Amino acid sequence: MTANNHAQSTGCGRAQFRADVRLVHAPDRKRSGLQRGLRVVWLPDDVADFIWERGPDVLGSAFHAFLKEADMLAEDEHLSEASDRNAVFLSALCAGPRDLAGFQDTDFVIVGCGGLGSQIAVQLAALGAHNFFLVDGDRIDESNLNRLTWATRQDVGQLKTDRLASYLSSRFSATVLTLPEFATGSEAVRLIMAYARNPFLVLAGDNASLARQFLTAYHAFSAAFPPYLHVGYVGAHCIAGPLVARPDDACPFCNSAAEVANDSGFVAPSALANNALIAGFAVSQIAMERLTRRSILCGHRWLFDLRTGRAGLRSISKHPECKVCHP
Repeated sequence: MTANNHAQSTGCGRAQFRADVRLVHAPDRKRSGLQRGLRVVWLPDDVADFIWERGPDVLGSAFHAFLKEADMLAEDEHLSEASDRNAVFLSALCAGPRDLAGFQDTDFVIVGCGGLGSQIAVQLAALGAHNFFLVDGDRIDESNLNRLTWATRQDVGQLKTDRLASYLSSRFSATVLTLPEFATGSEAVRLIMAYARNPFLVLAGDNASLARQFLTAYHAFSAAFPPYLHVGYVGAHCIAGPLVARPDDACPFCNSAAEVANDSGFVAPSALANNALIAGFAVSQIAMERLTRRSILCGHRWLFDLRTGRAGLRSISKHPECKVCHP
């Protein structure tokens, strides 16, 4: 079992540039660029770094005008944080002090890169997350294409981790590591801990047995394990939570709240609409936890019933005989 380094880039803000402009590096490190959206102005590596540190005027008025034409400069040389839509969203979501650097420096470990896990990864990257570790041994099937917006028919048969990594690195200049195997136990946990400096795990696999095995090894690995969030489907319900951040928190398999009564036999399908719904709520709570260390999903599970349209939170307490928390 090995981990593959798929791509590397870096980005940070400077007052002279728009808030969503970032400095990116080509994989060969021979050139760097200023990126905004899909557009990149490529320059020799040391030149781009110099401009990024000193500002758009350092090469003269002609180059300043070029960057202005490319719409990379802030109006009046300064752009307030409120004009960055991500900053506006995060400010509304998390009142008070926010640790934005902590969010950007987090290594988001996505265990299960199907329709739901990949949707969460894409939303996190769009919100400004830079670092990802993708874990999944599955390959893209033609039946997946209706919910994998980043894949095409030409990708059928390719590893989900590889294609998603390519999308995240090219679209958002993210740094991505891949582990193209199913997370089944202690070896996967060891590799994740070895390669992720500041991990936050998102468990989005659809196999409950594998999830139990993985979490049992995860809880046994260290008394101070990094936080993780469980997402998926149970019966007719879309679910998110609990968000487990401390050893005394309940895991997804503690107590009866982990199971949802389902009298109709209806099982929620993994569809693009459902995945986006769960992902949007999950990402908002992940951002809150990373920025403020608080989330309503700590000790709770969010449930959305597709049949009735009703949503709510259920409290989950730790069970002393849980085989995951107390292996």
